[in-house]
Amino acid sequence: MIALEEIKITQVFEPKEIIALELNDSVEDALKTMNNNDIRSVLVQSRDQTPYGFVDVLDLTSFLCNICTKPMTTSTGESLSLRSDTIVGILERTREFKGEILSKVVGMSKRGLYQVLKEEDNLKQALEIFKKGFHTIAVTGGPQNKVIGLISQSDVVSWFTQQDPSKVECRRKGEYKLSDLFCARCHDITSVPPATSALDAFILMNQNNLSSMAIMENKRLIGVISASDVRILHTNDLSFLLNSVQEVVAVIRAASGKPKDYVLYCPVETACHIAVRMMLQEKVHRIFLCGEDREPISSCSITDIFDEVTRDDSHRHFIGNTEGEA
Repeated sequence: MIALEEIKITQVFEPKEIIALELNDSVEDALKTMNNNDIRSVLVQSRDQTPYGFVDVLDLTSFLCNICTKPMTTSTGESLSLRSDTIVGILERTREFKGEILSKVVGMSKRGLYQVLKEEDNLKQALEIFKKGFHTIAVTGGPQNKVIGLISQSDVVSWFTQQDPSKVECRRKGEYKLSDLFCARCHDITSVPPATSALDAFILMNQNNLSSMAIMENKRLIGVISASDVRILHTNDLSFLLNSVQEVVAVIRAASGKPKDYVLYCPVETACHIAVRMMLQEKVHRIFLCGEDREPISSCSITDIFDEVTRDDSHRHFIGNTEGEA
């Protein structure tokens, strides 16, 4: 039986080219880089490759809310927020948002702060960081202690799903169901109706420290908006956010070939390892637990899974099922 302390983090991820931006690059550069590479955070470093931190979609959302809600004076007069802007004001806010340098935006949400481990550190140490809600860790090594790779929550979960449960430390052997998890019993569903503006949805997410939010109508889950959706602004000005959240999400989903009401959900009795594989396949961080007719009961994220794992050292429930899929 292999303990997590015996597994080096370099065994969990494959070295690949590090996508990075520089301190003086702009928010627009970050939006384009994230969108083109389908990523949610990017390493920011100085010209000599000294790491400065991560900028992620949560940072961009926080900055977006600041820009859209502050009073502004333009050649056409004063405006309290994006909602009351003239065309001139909208364009000015858009330029200010997209033109800001990344050194001013890194860590703004205070939820994606720079985390680092050394190449000789172990998987248990990584799990302790991930359970706090951090999605990415920089791995340093070599004679100059430079960043040699990035390891994400998804990397670790994907690695776990490929392991033989009999060879990796685990205490419980049963197939956990999502309904058995503490996290799945305590998450309230924060939602907005479909007519809510996308701007108001982003503001509500930011105020409540959320990374995603349900779109509901008549108690039915009809969609979801997440901080990752801020990436759509790489091809739109800020007036796009004045459309309803349902309209904005429909455009975003269509661009990825999905129906406008796409949302990842499953019954509460779904086995954890199946739910995790669904999240990995769809490249999302959260899955909604629903009853009949898509009525949401709770939700579960990959961060929640890590919290459960480190709570009692039980890894069996999402590593896989040796007795057949359930």
